[in-house]
Amino acid sequence: GLFISYVLAVRTLRPVIHISRQISKIDVESLEQRIPQQETLEFQILSDRLNSMLQRLQSGYETQKQFVSDVSHELRTPLTTVSGYISMLKRWGLKDETILNESIQSLEKSTEYLKDLIEKLLLLSKPDYKMEMEVIDVSLVVKDVTDIYDKNSVHINTYGQPFEVLTSKKYLSIVLKVLIDNALKFSEKKQVDISFGDNRLSIRDYGIGIEKEKLEKIFDRFYKGSFSRNEGGHGLGLSIAKKISEKLGIDIEVESEVNSGSTFTLIFKEKKEESDDTQI
Repeated sequence: GLFISYVLAVRTLRPVIHISRQISKIDVESLEQRIPQQETLEFQILSDRLNSMLQRLQSGYETQKQFVSDVSHELRTPLTTVSGYISMLKRWGLKDETILNESIQSLEKSTEYLKDLIEKLLLLSKPDYKMEMEVIDVSLVVKDVTDIYDKNSVHINTYGQPFEVLTSKKYLSIVLKVLIDNALKFSEKKQVDISFGDNRLSIRDYGIGIEKEKLEKIFDRFYKGSFSRNEGGHGLGLSIAKKISEKLGIDIEVESEVNSGSTFTLIFKEKKEESDDTQI
């Protein structure tokens, strides 16, 4: 009886041992490997679950690897500029006033670039922090944000029916500013139309538009289209807007056509009773 039990136990556990050996061979450099097909339904379910987990780990590792590579690339350019102008200052800056002024301006610009990049990276990397939610009038937030722009250099038209939502005024303002800045950056006429009503807010520009195959990538970190590479920036603005919107329960829809401009629409949930602070 003991011998028969041993044989049955070995046969029963054989797939587990085989799966265990397969898993032991998988490391960071071989996350693409998967557990092979199993003969029994129970072990096939286990295999599928493990393969699903491996797929998520691989996706997360590749995302992290790409993120580190992108951050390194974004930091390298301004740091190289700073290093170059420091060397120039040491050689000729104290004697040549033109070189001194040029170097100071470039160093200031590079410093602001790095400061803005680091602030955006910190915002994206924070796992959770409190967002104070309150019932606010969206039209008032739009007015506060648009008032910071120079009316002589840009044209921002706002119209619509005011409505109230439960959200964070601070973080909604960040989302709106990101979308308006993005619209102005790629709008030849420097004109933006903002319409709101019925729990929706749309920001339309009259710029170069976005190709259909690139629409799904515009919210990726450090993604820059062929046009945006010439305009500077980090490629983080829309990623931040997307992350904040998700935490606020706001959906973002994008409609765009090349050479005809783009429209970003924020879709708010119905106003509800105030609740506890939301974690972002």
